Amino acid sequence: MTLSLDLAEVEELKNFLEKQRSAGHLKYGLSEQDQAILTCFVPSITSDDHYHFMDGAGGGYAAAADNMH
Repeated sequence: MTLSLDLAEVEELKNFLEKQRSAGHLKYGLSEQDQAILTCFVPSITSDDHYHFMDGAGGGYAAAADNMH
């Protein structure tokens, strides 16, 4: 999940995730980045169908997976 949060919201999220991890309810990975990248995939130029993928510009999902707790 890619989110845009202020510092207070980041701390709130970290506290929530850590409480849930400590209780054995989940495992998580975070990667804080100050830039994002948006990719648009257009499978056909004859159709309006297309997909947008957003991720952190500094590694995004891969960086978060590397930080699993």
